[in-house]
Amino acid sequence: MTAVIPLAGRHATGDVARRIRDLGAGVAVVFPNSLGSALDVTFKGIPVRVGRCGRGRSLLLSRTTAAWRRSERRARYHQATHYLDVAALLGPVRRTTDMPRFTLPGREAALERLGIAPAAAPWLALAPGAAYGPAKQWPVGNFRKLAESWAGAGRRVVIVGGPGDAAAGARIAEGLPHALSLCGKTTLAELMAVLSAARACVANDSGAMHLAAALGTPGVALFGSTNPEATGPLGARWIVLAEPTDCAPCFAHTCRRREQDYRCLTRISPERALAALASLAEA
Repeated sequence: MTAVIPLAGRHATGDVARRIRDLGAGVAVVFPNSLGSALDVTFKGIPVRVGRCGRGRSLLLSRTTAAWRRSERRARYHQATHYLDVAALLGPVRRTTDMPRFTLPGREAALERLGIAPAAAPWLALAPGAAYGPAKQWPVGNFRKLAESWAGAGRRVVIVGGPGDAAAGARIAEGLPHALSLCGKTTLAELMAVLSAARACVANDSGAMHLAAALGTPGVALFGSTNPEATGPLGARWIVLAEPTDCAPCFAHTCRRREQDYRCLTRISPERALAALASLAEA
């Protein structure tokens, strides 16, 4: 890997755009299915640009796969398979969603820095965030009740997330002697260390969920407005909890119902999540 260039926002502008141009890359693999992502690489001087057709992108990409026809089709087609379709535009790919085994050099040192020595009792990792919006976020109060049940038996709880999840993390951990919120306090490498050493993880449909699954940590995934057939965890020993309401999956960022009650999420009780964790422990 030559370079990693993070984007400050949704698009590459200013100094970030110049750094991408200066790389002199010959090929851009465009995984996001948006017009903006195709525009980004087109105006960075990258000659070969591959991705999925549709949304006005066909003139911007030099090689494409077929466009999505309907959201229903997408719901039966896991996003990882879509990425493999795009990668196959450059040559043969191994058609599998099996996770490779990851090694994390310095994991124990990272955990020591965070104050959670791996030699002590293993913890339950909770990931209450989801950048997509509240329609993917299980109520914080439910995470709190789950944490109370878990920590009440003397077991540890570690809450993870970004800076925007700090308030939720503090609320979940407040007053619990065996709970610690690390929301907004970890690097990506440290987050991976925390998730990989956890006994299990409970998370919304989010990056933390996919990261924990990829690292081989078992867990419980909570789904609201999105569809687990499209974006569910790919790791082994994961249980998906989703309430079969008449409106889900709607793929909305916020609840579209007049009541704004987020019933797809609120009807998933902490007791169901705790029971799912228990079944994982017995497996």
